[in-house]
Amino acid sequence: MKSIRISLNIPTLVVALALIGVLAYQASARRTVMINPTVVVTVNRSLVLQGLNERAEAQAELRQMEARFKEKSDRLKLELETL
Repeated sequence: MKSIRISLNIPTLVVALALIGVLAYQASARRTVMINPTVVVTVNRSLVLQGLNERAEAQAELRQMEARFKEKSDRLKLELETL
């Protein structure tokens, strides 16, 4: 019986092992990228709309306060001028 002898030289073996390592690394890197979960965001619309209404009410109140302060300032200026 003849024996089959396979001979590999060292550079060929090193290149083959490096190629196997690179392919294994890329396969695991791709798998971890695909595993990431999908981001889901929920929004409570009624809470958001209520916040918008409160902001509009606050702005209206600020405008009223501004008008009252301006009126008081004008009145005080008149009093100072008369003095």
